[in-house]
Formats: sequence, structure tokens, C-alpha cells
Amino acid sequence: MHSLACEWLFTGTKLLSQQTVTLDDQGLVAAIVPGMEATAEQRRGLVSPAFANAHCHLELSHLKGQIPRHTGMAGFVRALQPIRDQFSEEERLAAMEAALQEMRAGGIAAIGDICNGPSTIAVKQAHPEFTYHNFIELFGLNPTMAEEFFFKGLDLLKAFGRHTSITLHAPYSMSVALRDKIMQYAHRRGWPQSIHLLESQEERQLFEELDGPLMDFIRDIGAVFQAHTYASAFDFVVEAIPPNCNMLLVHATEMRADELDRLMAEFPRAYIALCPQANAYIHDRLPDAPQFAQHPDRICLGTDSLAGNDRLSILAEAQLLQQRFNLPSETLLQWATLNGARALGLDDQRFQVTLGSKPTCIHIPDFQGKLTDISANSTIQFITT
Repeated sequence: MHSLACEWLFTGTKLLSQQTVTLDDQGLVAAIVPGMEATAEQRRGLVSPAFANAHCHLELSHLKGQIPRHTGMAGFVRALQPIRDQFSEEERLAAMEAALQEMRAGGIAAIGDICNGPSTIAVKQAHPEFTYHNFIELFGLNPTMAEEFFFKGLDLLKAFGRHTSITLHAPYSMSVALRDKIMQYAHRRGWPQSIHLLESQEERQLFEELDGPLMDFIRDIGAVFQAHTYASAFDFVVEAIPPNCNMLLVHATEMRADELDRLMAEFPRAYIALCPQANAYIHDRLPDAPQFAQHPDRICLGTDSLAGNDRLSILAEAQLLQQRFNLPSETLLQWATLNGARALGLDDQRFQVTLGSKPTCIHIPDFQGKLTDISANSTIQFITT
């Protein structure tokens, strides 16, 4: 048996003060009692389940600082394409290694990672301390090539192995044929899905007006936009969501309240993954966090990539939302921990401190009730028992 006397304890859903947690020899929670027992190991600050990064692009880590801020979506893609492959394999691996070390130092234990190729396989194998779900991301506007794109994705899925699923990039980058092919396959397999949705006004303009910067980009690359019969990007995605699959809808910066309410009511396995630091970096906008806080069990947090973010820190994402919207620490911690694990289909017993659970816990000494108490240089330690 091992006991921790916690000045602050986050259970996965509740933020409590002055609690003592007892773990048995297998690391299972045997008791949680009020008060800080004198015989227990004293932990000032916060004890919490580890963070889950629900949306990351580890393979883009070498692009940190390479793309200007506030380009908008089309500008970001235009800037990304010519430089993405201009780095050596050694530079890419070193950047991914540094990114994983940064995430570990930031208390992250689980990563939902977007993969467009096999470049992250080796570095992930070298870091089994993380739990990964790999999303093999496909895109393609040519409906006659949907089958070809799909089978390339299957080949990549086999290379990654377990905890991997094929998914789609965004409404503006897929044909109806590719959407249906992957969604139907996901339905048969029960695969978690992750789609970028309503990240920018440009996406709305593309569907509603068949115009704007994204349409200009699509024309410039010689592609044809096939989804013009849909009134919105939201309708295009929601029509095809498999009912038996966890679905992460990433960013949702421009999602309206009526769309959010419909999504939450009709799709009980849908989650919103907010990446506010990336939204600020690329679009100079933030999601309407108070709107999402009306559905606290269905929101999680991601970092997106270092191509559009300065840090891979779930704590920093939560702090930004607290600074701008004064959201409760209890809500943000749930988004940063338990909700992310559930959205990724992981063992949620690792991300909550409840009787019988076996949590992976972290300790943040300088927490005093608000996430904004924690400095950028704060030490976050994994608790070993």
C-alpha cells in the first residue's frame, strides 16, 4: 500500500482539496478519504491523471517556426506544401524525438496522432511510455481515385499495427466517394475517426459560395471540388458519421451553437477536439469555449502540430482557454485528461482516480486552484508507486 496526501486532487471529473489517496500493491485505488493524512506522502499542489493529447501531427515537428502566423487555412496549406519535404530524415527524427520529450515533460501520456506516412513508426517504438492511437489520414478530391487512396491507406495501417485506424482529413479535401468508402469501412471495424471540421470561415465560404481562398487553392492545384451539392461542411460530415464509432471533430472554431447542439444530441460518440493555440497561430481566432463548455463530457484538447503551434503542451492549451474565457479548472482538466482518453477509445481507468481504477498520475507542485497559477517553467512529474 502507498498513500498520497494531496493538497489538490483531480479525479477525472472533480477537483477536490485536501484528499488522501491510497493505492494497493498493484497500483489500484483502494481508498480516497478527505484530509491530508500525516503518515502519507505529502504532495503540495495538484495530483491529477496524466494528460491526453487528442490531436497531434508528430510528423510535422520539423516545421516548427517555418510557417508565418495568421496565414489563414489556404495560406497555411500553401506555405506547408513546398517546405514539408525539404528536411533530411535525421532532422525529422531529431525533431520528433524532441517533441515527444517535450510532451512527456508536459505530463502527456496518450497521443492521438495524425499520420500521412510511416515516418513516426520508429520514434514511437522507441517511446512505449506513451499510448498512441494512430489516425492514417487520407485525402483526395478525385472520386475515380478513391479506391486507390483507400488501399494505400490500408497498406500504411498494416505498417503501424495495433491502435490504428484510417480516417479523413477535412471536408474540403475529400470526394464524396472517398468519404463514403472510409466511413463505411470504419463502421464495419468500429474504428475511431478524426476529421478537421469548421476550422475556418474559408471552409464555410467554400461550401456556401463555391468561392474564397480554399477554392482558389483547389483550382490552382488542378483539382475539382466535388461536394458542391452540400449546404455546409457540417452537413457533408454529419451525413456520414458512423453511429458505432468514436468521432473526433477537430477544431470546430467556426461551429455554430445549433450545429453543436445537433451533434451532441444525435451522435453520442462524437467529441470535439479543441486546439486553441493552433487556432490563434493560424487564424488569429479562438473557439467559442463557453459554448462548448455546455457539453463538458464531450470536449477534449489537442495541440495540433509544431507547424502551427509553438508548443506541444496540453496544459498550455487549457491555460489559454482559462485566460481568455475564465473557464473552471475542473472543466478544463476533464477535457485535458479523461475526455481525451475516452475520445481515443483508450482505457479510461488510467485517466481517472476512482475506487478500483489504476491511474497514471502526474504532480504539478505550483497549482493553487487555477491552471493559470502554473508557470510555463513548472515541473510536471509522473508519479511512480
